[in-house]
Amino acid sequence: MTYYDYVKVNSGTGKKITVNGEENVGMAIGKSLSAAARESTPGAKDTNPIANISGLNIEVAGKKNIGLLRYKDYSENNPNDMILDANTMGTFTFWKWS
Repeated sequence: MTYYDYVKVNSGTGKKITVNGEENVGMAIGKSLSAAARESTPGAKDTNPIANISGLNIEVAGKKNIGLLRYKDYSENNPNDMILDANTMGTFTFWKWS
């Protein structure tokens, strides 16, 4: 295992990443975060590369901002699709710029 296998992200109640300004990113994923990777269902062979993220809360405001970004050159240590479900996601809020 490498250092990023030990990373755990848990926003939890009352905590969030807020993205303001213009052309900013709230959270960028460049490596798999799944030391104890889980499958959506046993035997599904869809090991979630962001299994160590839970309750992620992101608020996106401002102009041309991105809440969650997976780098185009994402590492090959777990190329599976990121599963955004009740385990990984909390609340994602998007504000309309006026």
